[in-house]
Amino acid sequence: MEGQSIISVGIDIGTSTTKFIVSHLKYAKVSSHFSLPRYEIVERKIVYESPMYLTPLKEKRDEIDLKTLTGWLEEQYKKAGVNVSEVKSGAVIITGETATKKNAESILHYLAEKSGDFVVAIAGASLEALLAGKGSGAFLRSKEVKGTVANIDIGGGTANVVLFRRGKVLGTITYHVGGRLIELDQNGEITFISPSIEPWLHSKNYRLEVKKKICFKEMQQIVQEMCKDMLNSLTGQKPIRLDDSLIHSTSFQVIPPIDEVMISGGIGQLLEKEAPKTIYDTAVYGDIGPLLAHEVVKEIENCSLKLIKATQTSRATVIGAGMQSAEISGATIHVAPSRLPDPQFTNHDD
Repeated sequence: MEGQSIISVGIDIGTSTTKFIVSHLKYAKVSSHFSLPRYEIVERKIVYESPMYLTPLKEKRDEIDLKTLTGWLEEQYKKAGVNVSEVKSGAVIITGETATKKNAESILHYLAEKSGDFVVAIAGASLEALLAGKGSGAFLRSKEVKGTVANIDIGGGTANVVLFRRGKVLGTITYHVGGRLIELDQNGEITFISPSIEPWLHSKNYRLEVKKKICFKEMQQIVQEMCKDMLNSLTGQKPIRLDDSLIHSTSFQVIPPIDEVMISGGIGQLLEKEAPKTIYDTAVYGDIGPLLAHEVVKEIENCSLKLIKATQTSRATVIGAGMQSAEISGATIHVAPSRLPDPQFTNHDD
């Protein structure tokens, strides 16, 4: 069994896009001849990455379109040259706003069952943050430096943050900060406002309405304030409160000081693009993503935090799900029944 590989898949069904990867995980014996056999994954290699696919929703946008999604995934398995029966590890994860859809949980488990052996269904912001932090390179970075490394994985609906120190997880926190929380066309007309961001907008006295136009300056102000509130929370300038409308969930009561920051997710990928200067530039993808990407970087710099380039951005979570969700644990001992004492001769008083 030494030096063999298993096929693992990762499927990330996000607010904006769905991603699929196939990887080979090589495991080998790492124990000595004088101890119990112990195996570890010694190499993780991606062998197929799907193109980005817009997450299919039904007309009312409150349900995932299962038929369309499974059809696309079947096509990806074929392109990867992999039969489902060959898959022995991996994870299907629903992230961001998609996790709130009516049929999200049933689809999650359905896809896990149809995707191969030992493929698990994962939901929950904390796990999303952890997988993204491992996929982005923040986890490995934390093993190389002395301080605390934060990975902020910002997608369409949420910003999932995980803190690592010396390869250990300190905790996670998730914010209602994402590129598709407000959607608009290139004329500045608002086409969608997510219910999850409405409480925060109201608390700041922003009265946005669908079908109403917004100018670049006002949209920039909203995004700036959103980023400022998130960074003030992360840096301890603002205490963590359960009634904070920007916070989705957290394991922290007090966030420890952060030394370095990585940004992954779709917003991390947009950092490579030029900052928008008009509402037309902002809405090039029909949302506030390009503006959010550059405003969050400005706020990180205002907080005097060191920004480190992530090794993976938009595919960080799916890579974490496909390559980091499997571990080989322990050793199984088998003893033939003939070598065990006969129960009828065992003294139960001893």
